[in-house]
Amino acid sequence: MQKLRFPKSLVTGQDQKELTRKAGVFIFFRIAALILGYAFTLVVIKYFGSPVYSMVVLGFTIFTVISIVGKLGYDVTLTRYVAEAGSGKELLSGLLSRALLRSLLFSSLIAGVILLFREAIGIHIFKRPQFTEFLFWTALTFPLWSLVFIFNGLFRGLRKNTLFSFYTAFGRFFLSLGLLALAIWLLDDMGETIPILVHFLAIALLLLSCAYFAFRVFGFTLSRVPKDVFRPFALSSRPILYTSIVAILLVWVDRFFVGAYLEESAVAVYDVSAKLALLVSFNLDAINSILAPKIVSLYDKDNLRPLQKLLNYAVGVSSAIAIFTLFVLWAGSDLILGFFGPEYLAGAGVLLLLGTGQAISCICGSVGNILQMTNHQHFHFRIMAVGLVLNLVLNFTLVGRFGIEGVAFATFASLVCWNIMGAYYVKKKLGLTSHLSVRAARSIKQNDDA
Repeated sequence: MQKLRFPKSLVTGQDQKELTRKAGVFIFFRIAALILGYAFTLVVIKYFGSPVYSMVVLGFTIFTVISIVGKLGYDVTLTRYVAEAGSGKELLSGLLSRALLRSLLFSSLIAGVILLFREAIGIHIFKRPQFTEFLFWTALTFPLWSLVFIFNGLFRGLRKNTLFSFYTAFGRFFLSLGLLALAIWLLDDMGETIPILVHFLAIALLLLSCAYFAFRVFGFTLSRVPKDVFRPFALSSRPILYTSIVAILLVWVDRFFVGAYLEESAVAVYDVSAKLALLVSFNLDAINSILAPKIVSLYDKDNLRPLQKLLNYAVGVSSAIAIFTLFVLWAGSDLILGFFGPEYLAGAGVLLLLGTGQAISCICGSVGNILQMTNHQHFHFRIMAVGLVLNLVLNFTLVGRFGIEGVAFATFASLVCWNIMGAYYVKKKLGLTSHLSVRAARSIKQNDDA
């Protein structure tokens, strides 16, 4: 049997070295963020109980979804504008200022609606009256997180990978856990909403630090930009916004179904298992954080070889790590889930289903990044929408009969569906191979030898 290996030409060169080095920074922060996220979960469960943690999970679900809507797709478009040569700082400052203002106004409007109807949402949608107070702090938090997203799009375009990695996830749980520990130490009588309150304070501190780096360290200003200049920026952001909404729904719609149709204990079990499954694909997030601006600079319809070479290397590394991580989770699922408590062993099926889906996503490669950074965001939206429809249909069909395993299968099926469709489109329309392919690697090797 022939041994599968990647040719040496795929792991040399400046782009590959930079991808490995900077992705390593992201992986460090990502692993740390996951550990801090699990620690936050354990602390909340220990000091406040699983019922309160289920309220926190629902609050985080709404927070995450609405934050994505609130940023209006400006973060990804800003990354592309900054990464492209020829955009002066004055123009970028104007785009940044207008993007921040519009995002703040739009997300604040949504926050106001949620604050106004929070009792109806808690009682009639989630059937949990106590969720009303959690919704209050959730609504105040997501406009701030939307602005952090936009600042992070700037850092990503500037290739300030350490800052981007810090603000993507690590800073949020680092500060939240620290403030929660401080509250537990100082307060004798803690209310149930303390975990969601400290989360609000953590996001506020992150936003202030983002503004400091953008305006004081990197020298951007609150400049004006003409409407006819901002209009193309906003128009190109719309399909990214639509795609981002669908993408985040694909990630979080399972929590909605678990929260609305199943008991509180199922919410906590499912959330812990789903978070553990993300360990399989955390390396793909790291690679994507570096790959996006490089796709912009390397994409050339007449010469795709340099970009294909980088994609081959990226998907090879990502797939190898994902398959190994999935095996570890499969072999040690009882031990890992049992660490959170004996009741969490019920999430083993969820962990394996979602973990397998994440592994297949890594094998398909950076489909979303490639489509968005090569101006094919409209098709990206369409395949994500197909995945969301499939997810909703399967969830409605399976949640009542199969519980959390039915919800997990719906998420698995939709994830596999849109990733395979995206990989096929990238190959068919762009002439690039995003997925793991021995043939693509050999082709690059033969061209190098020639």
